[in-house]
Amino acid sequence: MLALQSREVAHATRLATKTAVATAMSDAASNVRGVFDALLTYPELRQYVTDGVPLPVESLERARAQTLCEMLCDAIEASLEVAAQDPGADDALSGWPDWATWVLANSPGSAAHVARRPTWYPRLGPLLPAASTAAATAS
Repeated sequence: MLALQSREVAHATRLATKTAVATAMSDAASNVRGVFDALLTYPELRQYVTDGVPLPVESLERARAQTLCEMLCDAIEASLEVAAQDPGADDALSGWPDWATWVLANSPGSAAHVARRPTWYPRLGPLLPAASTAAATAS
């Protein structure tokens, strides 16, 4: 009887872990989807979020682009944290560190945001390109 109970507990634990990972994946996709939805509305901002162009000078466009960079950083940080904390999520989200590194290398606004606020982004901070870290230290 004890063996049967142990198997059932192990099965329930595996099922709970799979459910948690599926929820984490759904949340990660939903968070990033908000950024991409905004880029569909304002496609002219994509260059500042993923194409390596520094943030614009014009105030409204700059505010929109910076907000999207911040939203993207928040979404990626949350996903990296889930991958670190939830058993099994590290496999499901294994590509996110590479993508996060790419985003920081191709989004000066995102990189500057993370570099200025390292305590807000403990998972993203170590992925910053060296030039971003040096620029934040100098300012």
